[in-house]
Amino acid sequence: MKERTLIIKVSIPAGTDANRILTARLNADPKTGDQDFIQIPKGKVWVIDDIYVISSPSIDVILYFYKNDEKLMTSTPPVSTLQVNNPARPMVEPFGYEEFSKMTVLAVNLAKNTGSEAVEVTVYAKVKEYDVEELVAPSPF
Repeated sequence: MKERTLIIKVSIPAGTDANRILTARLNADPKTGDQDFIQIPKGKVWVIDDIYVISSPSIDVILYFYKNDEKLMTSTPPVSTLQVNNPARPMVEPFGYEEFSKMTVLAVNLAKNTGSEAVEVTVYAKVKEYDVEELVAPSPF
């Protein structure tokens, strides 16, 4: 098992009204950069068991994690409640993506961006990456 940090970025353009659906950009590897989705590599399973922010965003968002653009895996409370230094922050139930599945994250902004520039919200997810073989029990025969 290997751990990695998934960086989730949401850009809220200037003038965007509240409650808009935005596509988050995902970065799990500095070599690939930000992407609209991540396809889980062959032979791997990703389990997300923690989602947090380092500082409270100026505009709060709720994140929605999807598998294969269809199945809602989880949603977060407003991310301002997920500050890493908050001992009472809510924890997510672990959820996973198997090999070849597609991860996308949508965001809904909870307030209008009244500023003249885009607001960037950065959220982090702790990912445990398993080899499929690690998860398959050996045969008793």
